[in-house]
Order: sequence, then structure tokens, then C-alpha cells
Amino acid sequence: MADDTRRCARWGGVGTASLLGCDIGTSTVKVLLWDESRGVEVAARSSPYAMDSPQPGWCEQQPRVWLAALQEAMEALRAQVGMPLSDVEAMGFAGQMHGVVLTDGVGSPLRPALLWADARATEEAAALAEACGAAHLAAATGSVPTANYVLPKLLWLSRHEPQVVSRARYVLQPKDWVRTVLGAPPLSEPTDGSGTGWMDVGRRAWHPDLCFGLPPRIRPPLVDSSAVVGHLGARFAQRLGLPAGLPLVAGAGDLPAAVLAAGSCDATRPLLNVGSAGQVAVVGSAGDPGPEGAQRFCHPLSGLGISVGALLAAGLAVAWARERLGGVALPPADEVADLVFVPHLAGERLPSFDLGVRGAWVGLGLRTDAAAMAGAAAYGVAFAYRELLERMLPERSGRPLVLAEGRHADDWARRLANSFGEAVDLCGLVSPSAMGACQLAAVGVGLRDWGGFPPPPARTVPFSSVASGRLGRLYGVYRTLRPALAAADHALSAPAGGAV
Repeated sequence: MADDTRRCARWGGVGTASLLGCDIGTSTVKVLLWDESRGVEVAARSSPYAMDSPQPGWCEQQPRVWLAALQEAMEALRAQVGMPLSDVEAMGFAGQMHGVVLTDGVGSPLRPALLWADARATEEAAALAEACGAAHLAAATGSVPTANYVLPKLLWLSRHEPQVVSRARYVLQPKDWVRTVLGAPPLSEPTDGSGTGWMDVGRRAWHPDLCFGLPPRIRPPLVDSSAVVGHLGARFAQRLGLPAGLPLVAGAGDLPAAVLAAGSCDATRPLLNVGSAGQVAVVGSAGDPGPEGAQRFCHPLSGLGISVGALLAAGLAVAWARERLGGVALPPADEVADLVFVPHLAGERLPSFDLGVRGAWVGLGLRTDAAAMAGAAAYGVAFAYRELLERMLPERSGRPLVLAEGRHADDWARRLANSFGEAVDLCGLVSPSAMGACQLAAVGVGLRDWGGFPPPPARTVPFSSVASGRLGRLYGVYRTLRPALAAADHALSAPAGGAV
């Protein structure tokens, strides 16, 4: 690494070094300013945007909304700090995974981005599994083929929009596209690469035999997650209120970045990440195959890997329910209604890898009110976390660490504790993914090494024995309902007049 990327460049300021983390999420851009010398978060702001669904099962965003939201979030961050951000040393990135941003040679998007929740490529994923064998692909790429991954989506686009794919020079992840626009060349890194379905996770390199007619040139070069890959251009430096020439560090997918910030390094500390989607993550060695059926991702540190059980609709399912119910507030976490919600609004990964399943409320009566339905939706998500945790770590010893952001973080921790019947620890970071981006930036410019980060603040959240007792009975109902409802979902989606 060149000396000019290792030194503390102060950028005209004095006294302290700070780093900026940018997380391009599903529904918001988050920016976090971290005082590296004191090891504390200085300020954080976010800016929201919407997800488009032009057809059922499709989920898209216009990439330009990420840039507009980044600019808005940075304006709010500067206002919060109350002084110019002249001492920022570097900018790191995190972002939603499994996205498809097709660009031309100068980085201009050729169509809206396909997001992780997009399920249009179900047939292509099934065809991949049949052609190559699901077990073989899982061993090589870290996951059985699923419509949420990049490769099946690209095959769908090749079939339905061949003119777009023929014009494409690169396929980028959301954070990688934003970083490219800000001043870096088109690149990616292994954590996001391992969520595409066409990377060899063992070698941390693109798989040479998984192109299926797609031009290999559209896969961007891979670099280390902590690599300095470019410098902030003058035009966006002015828009963002940052120093021109600021080092840009590659970064990581949002989950791997959060895992890094959480400090977990082995399976004794399972991580429960609560966002629009949700994950149960377990860190192990890079060569560890992990629990059966779990997806494997590269860790930002090359010697480690991450096994993941994914929930496609976590906070997204609760937000959907509350919106449909007129914006009703959630009842207190210790209030438990005799009602069960199955939260698979966008399909399910582990254990079934079935994107055709959907959600349901069961137990509705004439006296059921909207608040009870919203509370059941939140507990349906908590049940899904419990099922994933039991499947991945049936004999675990460590207390789960919950990663949740915003004003609902305490509520999520209490609901998870109640549903598990045990206390959980709640991570005290404002934005774990953005904090992970800051840590990668610190490593990239030589301010810290990989082992130089203290564990994040956390506090223990207890459970209610009364609520937990009621939830234990409802969880048994949930486990019975989920596979039964899957059969009904597929019957509903069968062609009219066809066999059921």
C-alpha cells in the first residue's frame, strides 16, 4: 500500500483523526462519523428512500436515489457536527447485498437496480440447481441457487432484456456503484462477491466456470475489503462537504460490515441482525462449511467466514403490517395476543429456500384489533429468528448479540428475549454496518490493524417469564403452521385450471 494512503493526512485540521462510514441500505442511507483517536461515534444521520415494485415479486430502485439520499444525510451530519469536516481521514462503505446495478463503460446505470428482495428469477435459480446440482453449487459458491442472488437475476435479464445485458460493461453492488461515482474505478470485494452466486468462496475469487453465457468482463475486479481504491472527486467533495482527494476504501456488504463491528470471531457469540431483512450470523474459520443449509459469506478478514440463516422480511414485515393496519403503533413487548403471524412476505431462505411461500395471520376473530395484529407480526418475526437460531446452533453456549438500529432497537431486543426465553445482549452501536465501514477505512489508511478494535458497547436485555410462557405455546403453533401454509401458497399460485 502506498505511503500516502497510510499516513494521517489531517486535511488541514488539527488534533484528531476521524473516519466516515457510509451504508447504502435498502430503505435509507446512513452516514457515521467516528473519532478514531478517542474510539467514539461523533455523529450519525440517515436519509430514507422507497423501494419500487413494478410487478408482484419485483423489487427495484433507481441508483440515483442513493446519491441524493447520501447528499441529504451528509448535509444533516454537517449540521449536527456544527463545523467543517476537514479532519476526515478516509471514507469506507457498506451496503445492501445481492443487488444488480448494470452500467455502461462510464458507470451510468442502464436500468433500475434489482434488489436483494427481487424474486423474479425463480425459474433461473431452479434451472441452475438442476443443471449443476444444488449441493455442488452450495459447496463452491456458499449457497444453493436462489432468485435473490445476482447470477439468477442476470440470467433473467439475459432472457428478458438481452439488449441491456449486451450493453453492460459492469454489474456492480449498490455500495460499489456509489463508490465508483464518487471517484473510484469499478471494483468489488469478497464479502459482496460471495453474495452473487458466481464466486468461489474458498478462493475468494470469481468462479471461472459459472458464467452460463454471460460475458465474464461484466464482473468487476475484486480487491481486499480494506483496500484504498480511489479518491473523492472535486465535484462530489463539494456536494458532500468533504475534502477533495479523500481516500475511498472498498468496504463490505452490510451484514459482514456489521459482523466486523460487533467483534464476533467464533460460534460462541451468535449475531442477530435486525433490519429490513434479518439474519442469524455465526463466525468461523474460512474453510468451515458451517451449519447444514446455512449460506456462507466471506468475512472482511481473509481467514474467517460467516455462516448465515436469512430472513427476507424482518423489519420489512412489521412495517408492512403496520402500514396495512393504518399506521397502528406496536403494543408493549410483554403484551402477547393469541394470534400467530408467519412473516415470509418475500419468500423464505433457510430452512426451505422457497421464495414461493408467503405470510399469514392465524387466529383472527371478531374481537381481534389492529394493535394485536401488529404485535403478532413482530412476534412472528421473532419466531423466525428463533427457528433459525435453533437450526444453526442447537447446542450453543453464548448469549445472542442483537444488532438493531433506531428507536425500535430496545423493543426488538425484548421481543427476541421473550421469544427465546433467555436474556440477550443489545449492541450499543448507532449503526453497526456504518461502523464496520469506518473500521475498514481505519485499516485501509493504516490507522489501526485488524486486532486493534475494542468490543462494542452492549447491555443485557432480560425476558419476561410470563410473556415467554405464552410465546412458547404460540411458537409451537408457528412451527406447525409454516410448512402447512407453504402448500396452500403453492396451490394459490398454481395456474388456473391446472393441477393443484
